Amino acid sequence: MILNDPRKGEVFERYKGYPGRNKDQLQVLVADGRIPLGIAGIMQRRVEVLESNDAKLIASWTDERIDSGDVCLTHPDGRFKIVSDGYSLFLSKKRFFRGGAPLGLTFEESISFYEQQKGDEFMRSSLLKGMRKEEVKEHPVWQSLSSHNPELLDLYVDAVFGKQHRLPMMGICVPPSKKMSYARFWNIDAFFDGSNAEGNYVTVPYGNLIGSYRTTTDYINSILSHPSLKQQKRR
Repeated sequence: MILNDPRKGEVFERYKGYPGRNKDQLQVLVADGRIPLGIAGIMQRRVEVLESNDAKLIASWTDERIDSGDVCLTHPDGRFKIVSDGYSLFLSKKRFFRGGAPLGLTFEESISFYEQQKGDEFMRSSLLKGMRKEEVKEHPVWQSLSSHNPELLDLYVDAVFGKQHRLPMMGICVPPSKKMSYARFWNIDAFFDGSNAEGNYVTVPYGNLIGSYRTTTDYINSILSHPSLKQQKRR
């Protein structure tokens, strides 16, 4: 995958892919000093690369399903939450997740865990598998996933519908929780698959997290500490 645009100064891997089992790759990503992009960050990046006219760069971002650092928490009664940048839940030593289920917790403890997490809350009954352009822009779940940034959501939805003629699309899928509260990574499909948002299992072997830096300063510091620059200084 080509994730960086050297013409915009994105050298030394400003963005880096971490394919594989999400729970395991998240550990590597964080150890590298990066944070996983959230759904809004992925949307923003896709909008940006469409202006590059670089076919390979565009394909890497828009032709792949991408997992995010946002967490989808589900409740047995049909409620679910969007926990923005909630990936640290999967880094906790006290709670180990397999397939989204918190191991070692009773039903009551898993429900308490759900209630303690902060995030926008919705009902699964409000979800639609496919929506038209204006329905997507007005849907509260998509508004939440885009970090309540209406300009970003407008640009992104127009881009998706501009690339595809298949209607409706951009649905939202949240698997039910039958026995206890579950936690999953939010992901977003490729453009040609309708760019649907889904709550994906933690341990699937085909995860696709993308890591970046929290701030521009962090990115600059990573460049300054890059081995190739250190070698040049020694010369």
